[in-house]
Amino acid sequence: MKALLRYWWVFCLGAIVLGLVMLGTALMLGADGFYLDSDGLHTMTGDDMIEVSEQLTAFEAADLNSVSGDILMIPSDRYALEMRVPKGTEWQLEGGCLVVKSRRATFFNFFGWRGDNHYVRVYYPQDAALTRVKASSVSGEIQANLFQCPNVVISSTSGDINLTLGEGGAVKVSTVSGGVTITAQSCERLEISSTSGDMHLSVAQGQTTLKANTVSGQIRASGAAWQSPNISATSGDVSLGGAVRGNGKISTVSGDVVVSGAGDGLAYSFSSVSGGIRTDGYYSERRAKSPGFDTAENRLAIHTTSGDAQLHE
Repeated sequence: MKALLRYWWVFCLGAIVLGLVMLGTALMLGADGFYLDSDGLHTMTGDDMIEVSEQLTAFEAADLNSVSGDILMIPSDRYALEMRVPKGTEWQLEGGCLVVKSRRATFFNFFGWRGDNHYVRVYYPQDAALTRVKASSVSGEIQANLFQCPNVVISSTSGDINLTLGEGGAVKVSTVSGGVTITAQSCERLEISSTSGDMHLSVAQGQTTLKANTVSGQIRASGAAWQSPNISATSGDVSLGGAVRGNGKISTVSGDVVVSGAGDGLAYSFSSVSGGIRTDGYYSERRAKSPGFDTAENRLAIHTTSGDAQLHE
């Protein structure tokens, strides 16, 4: 068993050394990255890239996919597409929908060291009302500034997501390690999931249904009113600002919870293994419940394992 374990560590060390040698060689040759396909492993150079600069007719929807390049949706005075992407990426505008699709199965761009060389930029009039936007990337960032859109779906593995909305409908965002920042004038529904990335959510007006969960990232949400918020975190802290309507839930394992501006008519319950809750003028350990919680119209249940909670009207 010890001999097998020793061979395993030698193999792992050899793989790391080989990877570093390949990385250094590719960088010295001026490569942007490398990719893996059915023919083997290849370095990515300028000859493997394509550049597109096209004026477009009006579109109502966008479906954008990129492996490593950033995706930028930029308000402008025109409809246009600019790209610098690996060969195999295809695009088309048909039926009022702009589609960009990357065909590379596996692509690495040296962890973003040269990621600014790869991009998909979409321009559209700043007052354009889009019906649907879908964007996905592996390691590139996604930034979108939308005047009006009832259906937004954005996903990323390690790239950050930054979304600005005028008037939004249903927004669904997912990431593994990238951060999420959403700023909206109004939004009907937010559904956000992350493994380790932090979330910063802000809605200026209206009532928003919120569902957010993370493992180790922090969640910061501020809004005019949250309808039945459902928030969960394992080790990350949770901060919720704004009125709470309906039946809300917040749960953490070791993260702390802060709720502010929830309104004087909010009923609450708190349960914890070792944490405590502080409300305006009171402190309770492990368990607390306001009178009439079970029948209240607006209520918030908070549960932690070891985290503390603060609740302010």
